[in-house]
Amino acid sequence: MSITHICGTVCIQAKNTFLNGLGNMSEGKEDVSTPKFFIRENGTKQPYVSAQCWRRWWRQSFETMVLPALEASPVEKKLMGIPLINPSDDLFGYFEANPLKIDINEVNKRNVSQVRSSPIQITQLHPVQEFGHGKDVGLIKDKAYVHLQEGTPLPYSSVFYNADLQFMLGIDVARVGFYRNFNDRQEIADSIAETYIKKGYLIKSTNGGYQINDAAIIRKARVLAALEGLLVIHGGAKSAQYGTDITPRLMLLAGQDGGNPVLSGVLRAGARTIKIDVDLLLATVKRHASLFKTPVYCGMRAGYVENEAEIIARAPSFAVDAGVELVPCSPGMVVKRLAEVAC
Repeated sequence: MSITHICGTVCIQAKNTFLNGLGNMSEGKEDVSTPKFFIRENGTKQPYVSAQCWRRWWRQSFETMVLPALEASPVEKKLMGIPLINPSDDLFGYFEANPLKIDINEVNKRNVSQVRSSPIQITQLHPVQEFGHGKDVGLIKDKAYVHLQEGTPLPYSSVFYNADLQFMLGIDVARVGFYRNFNDRQEIADSIAETYIKKGYLIKSTNGGYQINDAAIIRKARVLAALEGLLVIHGGAKSAQYGTDITPRLMLLAGQDGGNPVLSGVLRAGARTIKIDVDLLLATVKRHASLFKTPVYCGMRAGYVENEAEIIARAPSFAVDAGVELVPCSPGMVVKRLAEVAC
């Protein structure tokens, strides 16, 4: 079974931590170290982590924790030393600012930079909880003092995240190991591609681009590695002071024929953490049943999702009522199962 996309929702726990800093804000005589937030219509502040930050942490974690083992594999060894098609650039993108002169319709010449957008799409991380409606407080403040000189304490405060943050994830599996040039947007220079074709690294694709040789094997290995990088992700501003576990507590993902992230909007605030609206999830899966090419995998860290028992109990009914299987499991099992069909 082949799929074109892996899509769904991922959730982390970000309570009493400082992840994505906005800077210092003055409140009276006090400096307040504040994380990023946006203001809702009712005036309440909702913390978030930008997609750029999360992508950077993911790439750094991938390169330090996963990439060495991937590059040591036989399938990757033959591609070593090719900067434009190495696993990190392939998965997370690159920008080569050096302009290339190319002919377009033999009329004029343009400066072209090699730009590869990542096949991994994510949204900003935003809270599951609806702050400002009596349910929770998204930001909490801790007062402290910094002593620049003895006897001269200066008050300051740090504001911390106090939320469970979710984001939508989409991996365009078909674009892993595939490079396309269109007008003045180039992912790999044609001259370089031709050189790699002669060496057996690339082949011309039938849909107007270049594809890594043995693409199915490499695609499966790289998608697995990318998701493994997400499982061990680490980062955050002030992590030396306020280090926290930001690895996924929930991964609700499926292999799809299309990139619409329909497995979203089903998380709800619980008394301690989060819950999954099982009725809404069932309705969503049933409505979009033709989109799914794999079971819907619900990878939960043990004890995190408050209605975990309900999800496990109702999972067998999904195959009957929606025509798509729901598989409760661990986040690691989600990664393993989806990587098996990413080719």
